[in-house]
Amino acid sequence: MKTEDIIELQEKLIIIYKFISQKRLLNKFFFEGLEDQIPSRDLSSNPMVKEIVEMDDSSQILRECILELEEIKPSRFKEVYDIEDYEDLFQMILFKNNVESLCVKFGLKDCDEIEKLNIKNLIEIIE
Repeated sequence: MKTEDIIELQEKLIIIYKFISQKRLLNKFFFEGLEDQIPSRDLSSNPMVKEIVEMDDSSQILRECILELEEIKPSRFKEVYDIEDYEDLFQMILFKNNVESLCVKFGLKDCDEIEKLNIKNLIEIIE
């Protein structure tokens, strides 16, 4: 797998992770007890992203994937992790990858447009 592919997949997974995190926080804060009234994004145009988002443990799986991709990056692309500045490596990666910038990079208005992310070709490279 080429370095560019590793970085692109990691960045796209960060966008999906942020979408899921924001959705869960919003649901917990505003819609607790109103689960049947929660608005949801139509992800049917991107079955792969839809499958990731709908998995029960999607946040944990994405976290592990993002960390694994960080491990296989060549050292010149890795950030130096300082335990005093961040809770853990994952928090540092999220902080260093601004989701708004990533969305612009991939042509999204914001992370709510994750159905527009094309991850199929990257997943195929891994398989």
